[in-house]
Amino acid sequence: MNALNKIGGALLAAILLIAVITGLQTGTGRSALSGVWNATRSVIAWAGDQIAQLGVNVNTSGNLGRSIIIGLVIFAAAILLVPGARAGRGLAISAVLSIVIALVLFQPSLGTSLRNAVSAPAPATVSLR
Repeated sequence: MNALNKIGGALLAAILLIAVITGLQTGTGRSALSGVWNATRSVIAWAGDQIAQLGVNVNTSGNLGRSIIIGLVIFAAAILLVPGARAGRGLAISAVLSIVIALVLFQPSLGTSLRNAVSAPAPATVSLR
């Protein structure tokens, strides 16, 4: 019975995926997808601005020691406050996230690069016939 439920769920997911892809091919679907893409670009640009300002506000830009200490404090807080971060995979994920945070604090121009990547003009549209 469990196998039938999994097969039915996979079939339902496939039908929904086909319906979404078919719906995106219409004019309304294309405009909706364009709106979603513009919203995604805006959010990524905003996140890039925040990352670029973070190093200036915290004064860690180029200061490796301060960045590592902040990363370690965030790692320790995650281990102490989040029960799922104490086990195997959670420990690895929290360690990687703390290292990424320390890297972004040390080099805030990564946020500027992210913002510039999504703010670049779109390449020319090529229509295929």
